[in-house]
Amino acid sequence: MLFPHEPVRALTERDHWLINRYRLPARRDSDGMLYFPVLDDLDDNRILAPNELIAEVDRAYFRLSLQNEVDEWFTRRGFDPEQRTISKEEFEKRLADYRAAPKSSQAAAAISVKNYFASTSHPTMDGCEDACKSAAPRKWVRKYYRIEAKNRGISAKKGPRGNSAK
Repeated sequence: MLFPHEPVRALTERDHWLINRYRLPARRDSDGMLYFPVLDDLDDNRILAPNELIAEVDRAYFRLSLQNEVDEWFTRRGFDPEQRTISKEEFEKRLADYRAAPKSSQAAAAISVKNYFASTSHPTMDGCEDACKSAAPRKWVRKYYRIEAKNRGISAKKGPRGNSAK
């Protein structure tokens, strides 16, 4: 573990004490609007954090928000966030539907190259490779670039690049 002294799944007693006792002052966001970080209700009996503790109270609230996000993530996927552990098999089984690792195919390469040609007025092999690098291997992108260029009457030279700047 990289940070063995930092709580990962639970707030410390100090965090709970700070959150229950103090609230953060209002501040202006990047648009100049007044932002109230913690405004629960009018019966809030917490006091404004003193200047010496504002950074520590802010970190406690931040850790609380992170824990809430993690709990929501697990809850959306059908896990009980109150459980101490989750079996690896159950975790992998429930996440199988959420994994986004599409396999590249020659059809995906062909579609990506056609989309590249449609989106640019001056197609180049380098530009096509850059635009399609996440869709398919470079070999397939080059193959379909040459086919599409031939269909559109654009010359695609084979061989090493020459220096065009003189």
